[in-house]
Amino acid sequence: MRAIMERLGFTTELYGKCEQDVYHKEPVSNFEMHRALFGPNVDGRVRGYWRDVGGRLLGDGCGKRLGPEDFYLYLCAHGHKHYTISGTGLRSLLDVYVYLSKVDLDMGYVAAEARKMGIAGFEEASRSLAVRLFSGRELAAADREMLGYFMSSGAYGTLGQQVQNAMAKSGGGRLRYALGRFLVPVSEGDERYEAFAARYPLFYEHRALLPLLPIYRAARSMKSGRFMAEARAIRDAREPGSVLPPGRMRGA
Repeated sequence: MRAIMERLGFTTELYGKCEQDVYHKEPVSNFEMHRALFGPNVDGRVRGYWRDVGGRLLGDGCGKRLGPEDFYLYLCAHGHKHYTISGTGLRSLLDVYVYLSKVDLDMGYVAAEARKMGIAGFEEASRSLAVRLFSGRELAAADREMLGYFMSSGAYGTLGQQVQNAMAKSGGGRLRYALGRFLVPVSEGDERYEAFAARYPLFYEHRALLPLLPIYRAARSMKSGRFMAEARAIRDAREPGSVLPPGRMRGA
């Protein structure tokens, strides 16, 4: 796949580091080839639900595809991932509105499957907001609150939202979050272990090198400019660290 994309004039921006490879071609073409639908930073219920996606595919000539309801469920799960990690913009709401305006769905099936993933509340709230917003109907207070979060989250989220949401999830403040960024998981029981092992395979294949990983991560983030950007995001974060709308919108 990489050889094909590079022959077509794309440059490889990310390869073999996470659940997707990323290719870019000037001026605006961006292409992501996913190795998995969801990575280890996503809620286990969502990952488990989509792990055996082959069983949900329908025959379509020489290819396969998701059925209408399952495609919508994936659309919601993908939006929920961005929403809860670093935020997501109006594009996610527009996707929902356009799809629902073109396709009739079995919403009973959608609701039942969304509950299995733990995203039923998010699906219902984002669907309500999308329909009200783009059909010009009056928004309820909860809709306006959720819309504010979408509008402050850029296109696919912001570093500021990511820091704020991570603080909210951990229940800690700025200092706890900052110190935690220098810690690396060493036990497979740590929920971050799989993501770190995939991103830094050399260190986890040769575990004697793990004490050097925080130094490597800090040096690399300083070189890229992320270190200072995240430091500013931590400085500007609001304690106790909750900007997400009410819980019913985050999950079930």
